Amino acid sequence: MNYFKKGLKRAVYGITVGVFVNQLIFAIIALNKGLQGTVEVNMMFNQFIISAILGFGIGAVSIVFDIEYWSLLKQTVVHFIAYACIYFPIAIYGKWMPKRNIARIKFVAFYVIIYIVAWFLWKAYLKKKAMEINKKLELRSK
Repeated sequence: MNYFKKGLKRAVYGITVGVFVNQLIFAIIALNKGLQGTVEVNMMFNQFIISAILGFGIGAVSIVFDIEYWSLLKQTVVHFIAYACIYFPIAIYGKWMPKRNIARIKFVAFYVIIYIVAWFLWKAYLKKKAMEINKKLELRSK
C-alpha cells in the first residue's frame, strides 16, 4: 500500500477517534458539573468539526513515521511542522490560543517542549528495542 492510501486510511480512522475523544471529554466535563445548563448547537457543531479535522490531520500526518529511509529526527521535524500547520489555525479558530502575545509565546513554547520531550522518549524507547533485538539475535547465533 502506498503512503497516500495508508495516510488516507489513517486520516479516516483519525476522524472517528478525534470525534469520539471530543465527545468523551465533553461527557466527562458535563457529568462532573452535574449536567446543568444547555449547550449551544453552534458550539457543539464547531467542536465536532474541530475534532474531526484534528483527527484527520493527526491520522494523515502520522504516515511520516512509516518512511523508513528517513531518520527519526527528520520524521519528527516533518511531523512537527505538518501538525503545527493543522493545529495552530484550529487552536486560533477554537479560541484555545490566548489573545495576549506573551501567552501565545508560552502556548507555542509548550507545544515545542512537548515535541522535544516526545522525541527523546521515543528515541530512548527505540534504542531499548534495538538492544533487545540485538540481544535475541546474539543468543540465536550461539
